[in-house]
Amino acid sequence: MGKSTRDTLIEVGLQLMRQNGYYSIGIKDILDSAQVPKGSFYHYCESKEEFTYAVLKRYADRELKQRQGILDDENVATLKRLRQYFEELIKVYGQQGPILDVSWAA
Repeated sequence: MGKSTRDTLIEVGLQLMRQNGYYSIGIKDILDSAQVPKGSFYHYCESKEEFTYAVLKRYADRELKQRQGILDDENVATLKRLRQYFEELIKVYGQQGPILDVSWAA
């Protein structure tokens, strides 16, 4: 079964916001990329702000689920889980400063 129109709009919105930022995209950009008519947007959301909330919620839920999966895996040693957690964060957000070398503890 394919994605619903609402899911398509949210996924496209998430992708565009990640690439261009919130202020750089408009509803028309989202609709054009999702290839859905204007009425579809307003059927699911009253405003860009409400839509953005749905996009951020989807993003946060997905991130939480992914990170929680790493932290909750009891088949992996605790230190290794922590390392995986931080490596995943660095992959997504980039490295902002030096990383403490804990290879001696692995």
